[in-house]
Amino acid sequence: MTHKLPTHILSLTLMAACSCPVFSATGIARSGMESFDAAIPALMSRWNIPGAAVAVMKEGRLIFARGYGYADTSKSELVMPDSLFRIASISKPITATCVMRLVEQGRISLDTKVFPLLDLGFPLDSRVNQITVRNLLEHTAGWDRDISGDPIDNMVSIARSMGVSSPPDPTTFVRYMLNQSLDFNPGSRYAYSNAGYIVLGRVIEKISGQSYESYARSLLSELGITELRIGHGLPAERFLKEVQYYTDPSLPPVTSIYDRAPGTATWSNGGISIESIDAAGGWVGSAVDLVVFASSFVPSASHSLLAQATISEMIARPSYAATESTTWYSKGWSYNGGNIFHDGTLPGQGSLLVRTSDGYVWAILINTRPAPLPDDYFADIDRSLWSAIEGVTDWPANSIPFPVSSTQSDCIFRYAEENYSHYFTSTSVFSNYTSGYYYRYYPDTKNYLATSSADQHIWVYGPSFANELTDVGSASNFFSIAECH
Repeated sequence: MTHKLPTHILSLTLMAACSCPVFSATGIARSGMESFDAAIPALMSRWNIPGAAVAVMKEGRLIFARGYGYADTSKSELVMPDSLFRIASISKPITATCVMRLVEQGRISLDTKVFPLLDLGFPLDSRVNQITVRNLLEHTAGWDRDISGDPIDNMVSIARSMGVSSPPDPTTFVRYMLNQSLDFNPGSRYAYSNAGYIVLGRVIEKISGQSYESYARSLLSELGITELRIGHGLPAERFLKEVQYYTDPSLPPVTSIYDRAPGTATWSNGGISIESIDAAGGWVGSAVDLVVFASSFVPSASHSLLAQATISEMIARPSYAATESTTWYSKGWSYNGGNIFHDGTLPGQGSLLVRTSDGYVWAILINTRPAPLPDDYFADIDRSLWSAIEGVTDWPANSIPFPVSSTQSDCIFRYAEENYSHYFTSTSVFSNYTSGYYYRYYPDTKNYLATSSADQHIWVYGPSFANELTDVGSASNFFSIAECH
């Protein structure tokens, strides 16, 4: 049974936020960056957005990370700086980075023909065997969703045609694509394709010998990122820090695509399979995770996942782009005059990640999406963030602490259980999360041990501490002591 933190402790988290009744902000307010605290709530008000998280990095320093509004409106739980959101198509730069690492290592070539490599069967359309890794990365493989539709919207029918439970796994999805005709010759033009990136996930598995998620998470861990992971479409299977998603009320309920959870569902809660679209749009993470990832693409980055020549290849003008063009989609990133970016959207979600030409990196994650999606929606999000950046009166010289990850918190908890067992007995305990506290409750002593997303500190509460919420200090002070990396 889940044991919740006492309600008066939770109220301290809410009281610590700003006094704004609708768009309460969590995290560290930054002097000189008040433009963000004006621009983001205004954006949320225009589009009726319940919750959002924003993070900004410059020169490898985290200089801004705040949550706005609600992660869960029914529980009045606020978005925290490290709240987890679906990131949708921002998954594609992650996938492309994995592929380009394998290219760097000489384990695959951009011109490798994909389907003969995968050896999953014979295609209906012989042109499928001509699709290369480059084609998939650049969305020139031959599938055009404006002509034949986006197959990720038909997971139930795909599962039925393949004789499996719905939703199908990504490999089954790729086998299905072998039975589909192409809409144009591979390499001849651009057409954005979710299916192509799902195929790339299987290429990564084939070459690496690992699952797509395992390989990608191992790569991301080189940057200290541990909480980006493939999400789940059903609410009961979400992660501890993950927000709720709000389908536009104009959209009627749908039939759940999950055979294991039949009945009606909203589009964002059972109406789409996050697991099936893993490499194209299945990741869940925080805004801080994303800016750390994108900061590795800044030329002056102290640690990058790829060599600079490889990064240049990822954003170089593709062959389909006109020579006079200054904007294009290359290999996992959109390029616009020196800025690189990617957006993402699913029912109940919106996201945008930008690395500017002068080295700023910012991300915004949102837990809703209007329906139908207006043409100016992402343009307004983009303008709002640029306006916030241009409105900064004094960029902070010092960084703020990175959020304490679940992995780090659990490590600290284990250290406390091993060394202070008279307070924190390790039997029958598990980690939980609510309102910005990642915590464990110890029934033998009725004590709590928690890390706070609001200030990155360790807190204790219970009879052993006079039933007073007590600040033990910054979590970072204990990382080396507890050997938490």
